[in-house]
Amino acid sequence: MENLEFEGYWVRGYEFFRVRHGMWDSDRVGVAGPPLEFNEGWLMIYHAKSAQDGAYRLGAALLEREDPTIVTSRLDYPILEPREWYETEGVRVVFSCGHVILDGKLLVYYGASDKYLAVAYVDAGELLGELLKRRYWLDS
Repeated sequence: MENLEFEGYWVRGYEFFRVRHGMWDSDRVGVAGPPLEFNEGWLMIYHAKSAQDGAYRLGAALLEREDPTIVTSRLDYPILEPREWYETEGVRVVFSCGHVILDGKLLVYYGASDKYLAVAYVDAGELLGELLKRRYWLDS
């Protein structure tokens, strides 16, 4: 290539996840780091803003293992919401961009109130179990 001009896109976008009206994730959604691969599928942590109270919370969804553009399960409730003083000082925000698995625990690193950094954790197997209870039936 002789220049940086090219036709078309190198990366294409595909909408597969959206807000849910009347729920805690009703105003905005965004990915909170890359999904993590498990035998059951890809665990995706996401952040969302509520249209009702304006708070940012974290949620969890399970994506199809062979095609991670298909959502197979999504919790109806947040996995983390602003409750502690460092999460509610000023703006009510918990906002993550990364997580890791360590000794079977999911550690979620997050910003709190746009002033602090914190970490929350949950047993990864328990979270996957909750998602699997709510798994959608896929027409395939």
